[in-house]
Amino acid sequence: MYGKKHSFEKRKKMGKSKTRTGVLYVSKAKNKSCDNGYIWRYKYTDNGKIKSINSVTFKGLREKVLAKNMEWIVLDEQKAMECELL
Repeated sequence: MYGKKHSFEKRKKMGKSKTRTGVLYVSKAKNKSCDNGYIWRYKYTDNGKIKSINSVTFKGLREKVLAKNMEWIVLDEQKAMECELL
C-alpha cells in the first residue's frame, strides 16, 4: 500500500479492513522503553520512502500529525474513541 498511488476511496476501504485503531495509517506498536509497553505510530510515505511519527499517547500523536498538516482520517469513530481512553 505504501508508495503506490491509490484513490482516496480505495485507501479508506483498505484501511477499514486493516485498522484496529479506527484511524487510517495509525497503529499501536510494542515498545519496551515506554512505561505502558507500547507507542502509537502514524506511517506515511514521503518521496517514496516510508516514514513514521511516534508518540506515547494517542492524543499526542494526533496533535503531532495535525501540526505537520497531514491527514488524520477517522474510519471508525468508536474505535478511535476507545484508543484515546488507553
